[in-house]
Amino acid sequence: GVKLKAERRHGGAFYLASVEELYEERVGGLKTMKNRWFYLPFETNGRRKPVHAKEVFISDQTDVNYLTTVESTATITHKELIATSFDEYTKREDAFFYSQKYIQAAGQFVPAPTDHSKAASAKGKG
Repeated sequence: GVKLKAERRHGGAFYLASVEELYEERVGGLKTMKNRWFYLPFETNGRRKPVHAKEVFISDQTDVNYLTTVESTATITHKELIATSFDEYTKREDAFFYSQKYIQAAGQFVPAPTDHSKAASAKGKG
């Protein structure tokens, strides 16, 4: 995952995304990436309180950004796939986890599959 540069946001927050594809323009050589966005807890309008300060929520939202927007790297792992102890993992500064998908249009949360590609395409019910 990556932390992306952001204009001033709530409490100094950042944007958080996973990189799904990398591209290089044939003319000019500009490098871009396709991102899958994660919602930070405050972006869900209080619909669900996080269980931990490092919890984020996967989304269906994707877009393409220049590589120059990357501020730093981050690790974003499904909670069930954390290889170390949970406490050890969450002590790392740039380590985040998810177990829920937030569907913004419906304002609803659904369990996120452990397979990232399935989490991206899983649809909420109701």
